[in-house]
Amino acid sequence: MPLGLLSFEKKGQLHVEAWASDIQLTNLAVKFGGKYVYTTLLAGLGPDDRLQRYSLGLGLGVHLPLSERFWLDGDVAGSTVLRVRDPFASSANLLTQGRLMLGFNLFERLAFFAGPPTTPSSPGGTRTGSPSPPCRCGGSSWGCPPRRCNTGPACSSAYGFESSLGEPHMDMELRHRRALITGSTAGIGFAIARGLAAEGATVILNGRTSDSVERAIKRLGQEVPGAKVEGAVGDASKTGDAQAVFSRFPEVDILVNNLGIFELKPFAEITDDDWSRYFETNVMSGVRFSRHYAAGMRKQNWGRILFVSSEAALRVPRDMIPYATTKTAQLTLARGLAVDLAGTGVTVNSILPGPTRTEYVNERLQGAAKHLGRPVAEIEAARMSTFAPTSLIRRFSTPEEVANLAVFLCSPKSSSTTGAVVRVEGGVIDTVV
Repeated sequence: MPLGLLSFEKKGQLHVEAWASDIQLTNLAVKFGGKYVYTTLLAGLGPDDRLQRYSLGLGLGVHLPLSERFWLDGDVAGSTVLRVRDPFASSANLLTQGRLMLGFNLFERLAFFAGPPTTPSSPGGTRTGSPSPPCRCGGSSWGCPPRRCNTGPACSSAYGFESSLGEPHMDMELRHRRALITGSTAGIGFAIARGLAAEGATVILNGRTSDSVERAIKRLGQEVPGAKVEGAVGDASKTGDAQAVFSRFPEVDILVNNLGIFELKPFAEITDDDWSRYFETNVMSGVRFSRHYAAGMRKQNWGRILFVSSEAALRVPRDMIPYATTKTAQLTLARGLAVDLAGTGVTVNSILPGPTRTEYVNERLQGAAKHLGRPVAEIEAARMSTFAPTSLIRRFSTPEEVANLAVFLCSPKSSSTTGAVVRVEGGVIDTVV
């Protein structure tokens, strides 16, 4: 509802008004023209709680005196919504709204006015009345259009910002950010890269071979048309390969330490070489990459470092002890680095995925189903019952569900979350905290 005060030099000719409504936190308008018809220049700030967007607009209205003190105004205005940091990053940001205001003169040059709820519309659709609850995939307070994303109805911001996938969504403000994801040619790493690319970030895919990186780049370009993607070939667990990546990409804004290995093996059969290989891959790769890129992030007073750990860090499988040990070490590393970077604008967090249906897992499930002559869903349920009986979702998570959390933690929206261990394991860990 527009609600505010109006200061005028001459009634019906030059108005300067300040007001608030349900789609903008603050608004300022200059109205000029004839006695009954006027033109409005609008400027607004909002709508998010950190005042990161503003609007500029132009409208046409009618002024109707009702009595000596009361009057009625009606106008229609079109605005373009711009971001403070990057005003011209999005083209899907037009907003039109109509206002009907009843006012009365308090003093000679000051009036009070109020009106019914505004009706904003944009390329994302029309919304009216009070905000609805958020959708399941984390959408805006204006509700969801009748499309579907990976976890439910697609998100839609009040201003209709669109992702590279062409769906209205919450703007994660990742345009002009560069992200490097280690071990990202498949699985969770690729899903995170895909999510960041869909938000407008430039992503650097990393893999051990040129073929795997090239295939991943091609796939990402097909799944996210217009994606800005580069490739970094090299084994992040090896010092020489890591240095080659650093030489090609000296600085990034976002680092996702995703590279990891695992195997099922009894503890008595695990050699010293096995233990060294686990630590070089799962722990030291994150140490090297974080040490290098944290310096640039600290200098620019902004950055995101994310470690993809595992629920095994807290719920240790008996036949995956080296894997679980290194995943617990990642949590300590991430927390210590967050403390070291305190107050710099750089956040460091860890996520704990649980059983996830990556390409590898999906192949194993389909192979078992074919061998046993049983449906894949039945095999999945049996595996979950055996290996993750405490799961609350009773199924494997998808890589996209894990990536949704990772993208948020890599964005400016997560600015107060650092040093945290965030679960995305379907409720497998049977503890409150």
